[in-house]
Amino acid sequence: MKTLYFECNMGAAGDMLMAALLELHDNPSDFVERLNGIGIPNVAVSAEPSVKCGITGTRVRVRVHGAEENIDEMHEYSNHDHSNHKHLQHEHAKHHHNSYHDIEHLIEGLNISDTTKRNVLAVYQLIAEAESHAHGVPASQIHFHEVGEMDAVTDCAALIKQAHAWGHKAVAITDHGVVQGFTDAFHTLGKMNLPKDDPFKVLYGCEIYLVDDKNKAVGHSRDMTFKDPFVLFHMIKTGKSLQREGIVEISAVKVIEGEVIRRYHTYVNPEVMIPHERLHKGKYSEDDIRNAPNIQECLPEFAELCKNAVLISYKIQNNIRWLNEQGKDIGISFTGFPYIDTTQLSQFLLPDMARYELAAVCKRLKIPIVNRSSAYYCTEAMIQIHRQQMKMLESKGIRDLEGLKKATDFFRPIF
Repeated sequence: MKTLYFECNMGAAGDMLMAALLELHDNPSDFVERLNGIGIPNVAVSAEPSVKCGITGTRVRVRVHGAEENIDEMHEYSNHDHSNHKHLQHEHAKHHHNSYHDIEHLIEGLNISDTTKRNVLAVYQLIAEAESHAHGVPASQIHFHEVGEMDAVTDCAALIKQAHAWGHKAVAITDHGVVQGFTDAFHTLGKMNLPKDDPFKVLYGCEIYLVDDKNKAVGHSRDMTFKDPFVLFHMIKTGKSLQREGIVEISAVKVIEGEVIRRYHTYVNPEVMIPHERLHKGKYSEDDIRNAPNIQECLPEFAELCKNAVLISYKIQNNIRWLNEQGKDIGISFTGFPYIDTTQLSQFLLPDMARYELAAVCKRLKIPIVNRSSAYYCTEAMIQIHRQQMKMLESKGIRDLEGLKKATDFFRPIF
């Protein structure tokens, strides 16, 4: 075997990768025995058959001081400040940190080849450099969390040692939607200082997702101006599937030049099961939903409110798809309504922000939001956002939908 191809669609921890590699090994028990003999203090590695969902495989267990890592116990601490790396009320017995120099000292003392040592340290050096850049401190002061645990050192060393022992000529990386692994692979390869005649190479691949650039800030602008009525609305849904889920709450206000002239709010019986978490976060009672009208009763009232108005909502094209799906059996469609997408508009007006969901925009504009899982309170926050954004647009000389459309089309928002 000269080429090893990893495709980790949902990610893979070090023990998972080690288990997969062990199944390719001619003598797994011999490798585990040699791994336990390389000198990682207080660490024991074992491999055993495992069956999950009717599929047989191998499970690798890495025990430190006789105890295996418990995922549920990871990061069980409070007041964790990365800026100066303080740890208060921190359970150090479960979650010990090692510096890069600690890792370096440990690796240098292992009973492995010099080449494997260099490769293992190159991986940790890349992590230290990334953490250094993120936290603004020298790499020498970086403390490793999970990757600095003894079981993490075991996984990293085992994988690199095994790959080196097999003499692979290529490694393929196929990230999904990102190229995060490319730089690590590139720099690691460079630091290996391979001779020119060495055929080893990295194969780079990526599953690319296309951005739908048809998502515009303004749609069907007509001759609407900012003096025309706007309907700001927000909806809470039971899930993400148009076909299987439903709407549980609709809240809307009709606004003219920043002043609210009419309000609309209703709970909706979606006639599907509502996740308990959704009820809890939205502070809905079961009676609120059970006694509420169904969507066929609510939509005609909402559609009447929206007549001759500009619709405004977050991710509004998705919301219009939902409304159309819910209204198709009663002949109600919101296609063709003039609209403004608040997500896109916020990116245009506040381009230095990293995220543009409602809570983030509220925080930036210093607008309180009582409960972001409630359509009513989200709409109340949107009123204040709308007033501020209208002032921002006026300061740019934009006073109608057509002018906003031209300005935002040029800007090419991508969210």
